[in-house]
Amino acid sequence: MKAPSSGFAHLSSSAKSLATFPPKRDFSSLSIKDLLDAREAYHVQLSSLENVVATAIGRYLIHKDDWYAKHSPDVPRPANLEKPKEARTLDNSVIRAWSWPAVLVFVAAIRACAATRAWIISARLRASSIAKGRISR
Repeated sequence: MKAPSSGFAHLSSSAKSLATFPPKRDFSSLSIKDLLDAREAYHVQLSSLENVVATAIGRYLIHKDDWYAKHSPDVPRPANLEKPKEARTLDNSVIRAWSWPAVLVFVAAIRACAATRAWIISARLRASSIAKGRISR
C-alpha cells in the first residue's frame, strides 16, 4: 500500500519550507540593534528587581550538563531526562551554534523567586514582540 502524500511532494525544498505554517523562526538573524532595543526597553524594569545587578547582550547560555549542550533543539530532550538542578552560571555554561541572541540578566544571588521568574518570562514574551517582523522566517 502506498503511503499518503504530504501534498507538497511536487514542491522544491525551498518552496516546502515556505509552505510550513507557522514558519520556523530564525532568531539568529536578530541584529545587535534588535538586542540593544530589547535590552533598552526592559533594562530599567529589570534593574529595579532587588536581585538583578546587570544586563547585557550576548548568546543564550546553556548549562553544560543540559541535554541541549550536546544536542541541537531539533533533537527533542528524552522525556525521562531531567534538567540540571544546579543553577546556571557563567562557569558552568556553554554557547553553541544553536545559542540564539539574547538579553542576559545577571543576578547577585540565585534564589527561587516565583515572582521574579514570572516577570522575566513575561518580559521575554514582550521583548520578542520588539523584534517581530525583524526575524527571518
